[in-house]
Amino acid sequence: MNFSDATFLHFLWLLMPLTLLHLYRDRRAKNFAVQKKAGKKDTPSLLLDSYLAIHMRRHGKFSIFAAAVIFLVIAMAGPRWGMKEQLIERRGIDIVIALDLSRSMLTADLSPSRIDRAKLELSSFIDSRHGDRIGIVAFAGKAIVACPLTLDYGAAKNFLKGLDVGMIPTQGTDLAGAINVSNDLLAGYAGREKVIVLLTDGEDTVGDPLKVASEVADKGVSVYTLGFGTKSGGPIPVYDRAGKIIDYKKGKGGETIISRINAPLLTNLAVKGGGKSFHGGSAVSQLMDDLEKKEKTLMSSKMYTFLDERFQYPLFLSFLLFTLAFLIPERRKGT
Repeated sequence: MNFSDATFLHFLWLLMPLTLLHLYRDRRAKNFAVQKKAGKKDTPSLLLDSYLAIHMRRHGKFSIFAAAVIFLVIAMAGPRWGMKEQLIERRGIDIVIALDLSRSMLTADLSPSRIDRAKLELSSFIDSRHGDRIGIVAFAGKAIVACPLTLDYGAAKNFLKGLDVGMIPTQGTDLAGAINVSNDLLAGYAGREKVIVLLTDGEDTVGDPLKVASEVADKGVSVYTLGFGTKSGGPIPVYDRAGKIIDYKKGKGGETIISRINAPLLTNLAVKGGGKSFHGGSAVSQLMDDLEKKEKTLMSSKMYTFLDERFQYPLFLSFLLFTLAFLIPERRKGT
């Protein structure tokens, strides 16, 4: 036998001060009872009568209470004995998340910026998955694989931390390329639900993403879009090497460019891709809910051997003893 958390057993040390307190109170009560019956005459017969009528009952009640505490602490420590086998299966779908690293994602119309909000939401999304294989594609004017499909969510989040705007020198928003690279990453796994999730503002798009989304949908891949940005938009900051804003991106005429989310494109892209488009504060939770409806495929299975949890037995004994201690009066009527 062992315990799932043996540190709880240290609570048994509390019985020592409780026992000392009980003995002290019992001694005072015993002296008071003898004096009450015999006045100031301390006769052996009265002492014996008081001891049998009151103190043995009090000692018995405390002993039952102490046993109840012991069994409760043992239950808290989680005793385990006896072996059992359990088949653990991991079921899920294949998901590739394509993250936009174009400079418009630096816009701060979402706090602290579109890219920071997207990475935060993506991290929460990864934490929410159970059994799904996840890959990450980064894109701007071209797309690259940042993390292959994996069940190691910690590794996926480490790859995510290293992604930032400017990593891909070619600027623009190549949604078509992001879909193609994501689809290539999903290839070779027939019979599984496959999903591509694009995290982007949809601005400054190159290529024909609607056509590509329709093509991959015909192959059984669903394309979802998570839009980051607002309709009112904001200026695109330009940073120096120290990470300070030194200017905002300008147009050919010297005017400050205002970047806005291209919501109609993202909606059409999801429709063509057989998925859905979400944006706003609840976008990720809506995506999670929708993906839960997908049919999950068996990814892996393994037989594990465990020690069986037996905390319920000492817990039941503790409950019975506490009840018994509560029902036993310390003295009988007339004593």
